[in-house]
This record gives sequence, C-alpha cells and structure tokens, in this order.
Amino acid sequence: MGVIKCSECNTEFDDKKKKCPNCGSEVVEEVTFTCGNCGQEVNSEATSCPNCGASFVDEEQANESKEEITTPRNKYEKTIYNLGVFKIIYFVTSIIVAFILIICSIAYSSINLFIFAVTLAISSLVVCLFVEWAANVLECLYTLTQKK
Repeated sequence: MGVIKCSECNTEFDDKKKKCPNCGSEVVEEVTFTCGNCGQEVNSEATSCPNCGASFVDEEQANESKEEITTPRNKYEKTIYNLGVFKIIYFVTSIIVAFILIICSIAYSSINLFIFAVTLAISSLVVCLFVEWAANVLECLYTLTQKK
C-alpha cells in the first residue's frame, strides 16, 4: 500500500482511493515511460528528458512524417521526375552519338552512316515525345483518381 499526494491541496492519502479525502479532487494517474537514453522515468507529456535532455518524438508525429513521404502525390511526383530525368539523359546521349556519327560519315564519305545518324536523332525526339506523353497520361490518371 502506497501513499500519494493530492495535486490540488498536497494532502497525503492512500493510493487506492479515487478522490482526495480533503478536497475531493479526483486522482489522476501519472503515466510515465523510461527514457531510452539514460533510463530515467519521465512523464508521458514531456518533450525531453529532464535528466539527460534527450528529445522525444511523438509517435503520431513520426507516423505523419512517414505518411508525407509515401503519399500517392509524392510517388506520382517522383515518377514524373524520373521520367523527366530519363528523357533528358536519353535525348542528350542520342544527340551526342548522332553528332559523332555525322562527323564520321563526313570523314569517311559514307551516306549510309549519315542516314543512320539522322535517323537516330529523329528517333530520339520521338522517344522523348512519347515519354512526355506518358508523363501527361500519369498526371491525368492521378487527377482523375483523386476526384473520386
């Protein structure tokens, strides 16, 4: 059997009672947890440990920050970003290769190599347009699914 002190009038009484015998205020059980850093018992409402100063993150806040990372909007934006990066890398690489092939075709007087280089440049433009179209389709699909 333990003794507790009333938070209102500081009267000591038996911890089994639900109300203070002096002022009648209800006993509020203090919920505590152990600090993971130093082992000190800490009130559940504390934002940091009074002993070592370790900061506590509320579990709901941690879950909210995790949700921000994995929301459909963020996944959609990441996919669109990746398509844009792919498009830029593919286009620049194709144009550089086509330019080198054109120079080689001039050096070797090869019309076939020149035609291949021009075809490569045009096909890279077509692929980039297709990637842009795919990004627009993804944006439309995302918008339609969010309105339901």
